[in-house]
Amino acid sequence: MNYLIIITHPVDVNKHEDLLSSINTQHRTDVKQKYRVVIAGVAKGIASSHIRIHVPKLIRLGEAFDSYHIVLYENDSGPDTRDTYKTELGKTKHSTYLFEDGINKGSRTSNLAYARGKVLDYVRENLAEKFDYLLITDQDAVCGGADMTLSYDSDIFKYVLSRSGEWDAVSFRFIPYWDLWAFRDKDHMPENLFGPNVRKNTFHQAAEFDKWLDSHSPIDLIPVESAFMMLSIYKIDKTIGCNYSNKGIHGEDDCEHVALHREMIQQNNARIRLMPIIYCQGDDGYKSLEQLGITLK
Repeated sequence: MNYLIIITHPVDVNKHEDLLSSINTQHRTDVKQKYRVVIAGVAKGIASSHIRIHVPKLIRLGEAFDSYHIVLYENDSGPDTRDTYKTELGKTKHSTYLFEDGINKGSRTSNLAYARGKVLDYVRENLAEKFDYLLITDQDAVCGGADMTLSYDSDIFKYVLSRSGEWDAVSFRFIPYWDLWAFRDKDHMPENLFGPNVRKNTFHQAAEFDKWLDSHSPIDLIPVESAFMMLSIYKIDKTIGCNYSNKGIHGEDDCEHVALHREMIQQNNARIRLMPIIYCQGDDGYKSLEQLGITLK
């Protein structure tokens, strides 16, 4: 039998306790503030050297908000990966580490849908009353690389959150914009990039997509049906009743983000947006808010 193990803080960083999912976990009671953000992601087999760079950057990002909690899920990794996650996440009082073994849902995409669903369910069941936003970021790439002076630009996320009346989910830009599989809109990419009706799409390559994004202001909130380029922010309440799935509308294998966004629109009238701003310091095309002429209030 496989068990989902939960390690949640605050605990003494040297006294980790493994808890089965059936046991109630304890969290610090965070004071209600303006920007209450859960930072989350999923991982498998991530190198320890990578984790030691990335998790501190996630903690630093969280500390820029009024309150934060990090939730990371991992399955079927080796002991080095698992021990390093425990150590690094143990350095903050605001973290939960979920892990399990023996997960095989039939394909990489179905495994990802399952893993992301575990995180989403945990956040909704345990953190939705304390936090308003869910920032999901991929764990297999590190913003700013090994350079600890380069990281997520928290001011950009604060700016986006200050405009939360205009969106329910927002994704961002990376150059080149390679994740076209997660993107859908009725005018340019109504169909699965790898599906049976791909000829209906206007965009087929990153260069075409980047040219289109170049025609927009970096602070535009472009209405789309789905988008995910390594990081997105969601209003937690707009995900209620919605789930990840690898099943496309024609029964084909599809990107797991598309199903979640489709259900958010259908069930919760969610406004899915793409803001073509680059949030990662040091990335091609990055500009700070000051360089863009924007001042945070």
